[in-house]
Amino acid sequence: MASFTDPVSIQRATSLNTQLRHNPYSRLIALVTVGVTLSVLMVIIVLVILQQTLVRHSGETMALQAAHTASRLDRVLYERAGDGQMMAQAFVDRLNDPKYLSAYLAWMVHAYPVYQWLAVLDSQGTIIATTASEGVGQNRSRAEWFSGVVKAANGVVFDAKLYPESNGHVAVGFAVPIRDSERHIQGYIASFVSLAMLEQTYLGMSSYVQGLEDNIPTEYVVVNRDGVTLIDSVLHQEGHVNLTGLPSLQALQDRGRPGFVKERRVRDGTDVVTGYAPTRGYGDVPDFGWGILVRAEHARIVGPISRLTRLVALGGLAAIAVLLGLLFTMMVRLRNEMDKVRQSHDDVEVQVAERTQQVVEKQQQLIQTAKLASLGQLSAGVAHELNNPLNNIKLLVLNALDQVDGGLNGRELQQPLHEKLEIVAAQVERASSIVKNLRTFARDSGMKKGPVVLGETISSAAALLAETFRMGKIELSVDLADSKAEVWGNKLQLEQVVVNLLMNASDALKGAVVKRVSITAKTDGAWEVVTVRDTGHGMAMGILSHIFDPFYTTKEVGLGTGLGLSIVYGIMKDHGGLISAQSQPGEGASFELRLPTKELLNSVPHLEVAASI
Repeated sequence: MASFTDPVSIQRATSLNTQLRHNPYSRLIALVTVGVTLSVLMVIIVLVILQQTLVRHSGETMALQAAHTASRLDRVLYERAGDGQMMAQAFVDRLNDPKYLSAYLAWMVHAYPVYQWLAVLDSQGTIIATTASEGVGQNRSRAEWFSGVVKAANGVVFDAKLYPESNGHVAVGFAVPIRDSERHIQGYIASFVSLAMLEQTYLGMSSYVQGLEDNIPTEYVVVNRDGVTLIDSVLHQEGHVNLTGLPSLQALQDRGRPGFVKERRVRDGTDVVTGYAPTRGYGDVPDFGWGILVRAEHARIVGPISRLTRLVALGGLAAIAVLLGLLFTMMVRLRNEMDKVRQSHDDVEVQVAERTQQVVEKQQQLIQTAKLASLGQLSAGVAHELNNPLNNIKLLVLNALDQVDGGLNGRELQQPLHEKLEIVAAQVERASSIVKNLRTFARDSGMKKGPVVLGETISSAAALLAETFRMGKIELSVDLADSKAEVWGNKLQLEQVVVNLLMNASDALKGAVVKRVSITAKTDGAWEVVTVRDTGHGMAMGILSHIFDPFYTTKEVGLGTGLGLSIVYGIMKDHGGLISAQSQPGEGASFELRLPTKELLNSVPHLEVAASI
């Protein structure tokens, strides 16, 4: 036999795992089979638990029956001991009247059939009267029970066993002295009570215990402290069978209180549930250490549940077989369908790749369009900003021409002209810088990403709107905690994000009493956080919840496309960043950008944006 660690077993296990992983039909069959099997097992477990519950209930019931029988037995023996005391009182000074004694004894046997033998003896042990057909005149002074009563001051009860006087029956002996008024012994009363007759007439032993469907037959056994049977409701082999080795007797000796056990019956090895209880003695009757055993066959107790368990197991196997057949049929059909799907799978993948590329290109076009729209809104401020250096250049050039026309005699004329030309060069550089910034902002940003110095990006965006803010009399403040802090992304796209937020802030400040925009940047763990705040009119919650939706705008017709913040949202998502907005009517608005560092992106490869309001 191959072990689980040899190469062949490992190869087979690996092949099975590979087949289950790559073959969905095998997985489906395995899953359904396991599911049905587990369901059947769960039902069987429930039925087994029910079996145990039935056994426990039946065992407890039989233990109560055994305890009731033990208590009843103690009281009956106490009553029979009282009979001897009663007869001893009745026979005082009547021992010389055998006729009276015999009639009284006969009446006792008729009234209490449990008596196997009754006799009246004189003080020397000679029988004066008896219920036996013969025996009058016989001397019983040598009998064990007679010696016992002579030595005792009062009556004596003798443990159950076979006595010569009990005619082959296991009996309990009673002996009581007959005393006159001066306490002198005149004679003795001796009686033997048959335990078999006690079972039939007094003990009220039940012959069944309630089962799940019907009554379950029970049997009783009474044993003495040595394990010898005193009462056997089935075999009636009293005094001839010893049950010392039974678990029920061991438990009875160990625990000394009622209980139940599962064991095998001695005579045929059948599994039985046995309830047990000890006798206790009552009044003057001592405890002889007897045990009461009540039994029922285990198979009869759990029979209905066992049959149901077998039916469930067989039904489960049948269900598994049917399901496997159905699954096999479905597997064949599904495999045919999957073959068709696989044929078109490659085409679908090509189409998806083409559409994805188209979406990326459209997104880039949309970003570029938004840039051009922003340039259109910036045109007035840029034109004004370019007009100043151009006017300065014009004036300086005209002045220089006047000086040239007047002649440049002397160093005192050449020096001012040189200074004016330097100013002209500076103004040209200024205009060139403005145009360069516009060209940089307007060109296609592409998709390439790399380290971006956040402070430079914010400064470039602020420079583009500087003239617009000046013309609108808007105060702009920039606070960078670390001007060299870097994020990972596309510089021009991030610059467009800041420009869009600043332009929105500028629009929001129209008509505001205090016109102030602030930009702050700080580091928060693995994030760089940029916050743009304005002191504008603010936004209600109904507006705030839609500001990132495409084509949503609150501006007048012709003044806004509704794409600005939507594009900002898309750029932030593409950068693995977060954007959130907070605003209250009359309290301005605040936009927070959280941009991940390169280290954070490396640790969380699929980081995506989450926009919150």
